[in-house]
Amino acid sequence: MGLDIMHYVADSASPFSDRFIGRRAYKAFRRPASKRTAMLVPGFGGGPRSLFVLRQTAEDAGYRTVDWGQGFNTGDVRHFLPLVQRRVRELAESSGEPVTLIGWSLGGYISREVARDMPQHVRQVITLGTPVIGGPRYTIVAKFYERQGHDLDQIEADIKARYDNPIQVPVKAIYSRRDGVVSWEACIDHWTPDIEHIEVPQAHLGLGFSPSVQRIVSRLLKVSEMEVTSATPAPLTAMSTGEP
Repeated sequence: MGLDIMHYVADSASPFSDRFIGRRAYKAFRRPASKRTAMLVPGFGGGPRSLFVLRQTAEDAGYRTVDWGQGFNTGDVRHFLPLVQRRVRELAESSGEPVTLIGWSLGGYISREVARDMPQHVRQVITLGTPVIGGPRYTIVAKFYERQGHDLDQIEADIKARYDNPIQVPVKAIYSRRDGVVSWEACIDHWTPDIEHIEVPQAHLGLGFSPSVQRIVSRLLKVSEMEVTSATPAPLTAMSTGEP
């Protein structure tokens, strides 16, 4: 994580980098207001400030960014899921556009479950180091959940049962074999129809800061927007309708 933060600082200070603070400020000044919204969901123990680099990345890609509105992620998925669903619904209805969800670790799991339950309000999901199998069982915080009285067997069974209803929006899953917090095998999704796995060399705590990971997230955001734009039907003209 320390190395990734150093790389981020160096990248932001270099005038030859796209993340150079002066270049970003100039682009932000010229950027038109966007209806595209990206919601950022933090990982276990994290809050909105832990996602400030991802926020910059989404804004540079032309998105209006919002945090999940729940403060620190205490790990209580049952509590947070309906609250995040309500916020996503409100954002989608107010903008008239589906919301892109970007989640780090447990935040990615919450994002995926929101998309599973309400695909009409979600454009795509981007996850970083997110376990999709077994919940906390295959993570470094498994003992914490056990001490809190959670039944890890039941959590794993509940998660497996939800896959009977596949996620119907695109999911981009960034993962690392060097994660160190989440077992990389638990990040591999075998059930979602539209899933892309992207392997990176970073450790778990560096995923949200690494310039190379941020470039991947930026590409995914821009590609998604290009696909939506190209799929939008052209307006009818006199020639296409056969009218004089």
